[in-house]
Amino acid sequence: MDTNEFLNLAQKLNELIKQDPQAFKEYLLKNQDSLDDFKFIVKTIDEITSKNV
Repeated sequence: MDTNEFLNLAQKLNELIKQDPQAFKEYLLKNQDSLDDFKFIVKTIDEITSKNV
């Protein structure tokens, strides 16, 4: 997966979260593995975007 594909998927995830943030929060609280994955994704996006500024 290249950087653009990764960021496009991140944007789609962001849109889903905006649509129903409470449902997303509840999902992460019930699924610890997903929460860990999400934290990794956020960290990765932060690292990528901070280097591209």
